[in-house]
Amino acid sequence: MVEIIDRLKLKDIKKNKSDEFKPHFSSSKELLTYLPTNNAIDYRFENGRYIKCEIIDCDLEYEKKLLIHPSSQPLSVTKHNKYCFIYNEYKKLAINQIS
Repeated sequence: MVEIIDRLKLKDIKKNKSDEFKPHFSSSKELLTYLPTNNAIDYRFENGRYIKCEIIDCDLEYEKKLLIHPSSQPLSVTKHNKYCFIYNEYKKLAINQIS
């Protein structure tokens, strides 16, 4: 019985390690090099899901922020727009993989 419990605990530890999120950009500088050539990016929510977003505005001089909008919504619907501050949220952004 003890062996089974130990084996299950080891299995849980291995499973939790493999589920850890690894950000797509290792630093905000890496994200800044990606932005000039692309107008779409994936945004990661707290629940782990990604949504394809269009970059509407990009302020890289002063505040280093992006204004993103979900691609599934028309541009006239502005309630879904979100400002992403690059230095704080670069781990939530990913290279656009959804076509």
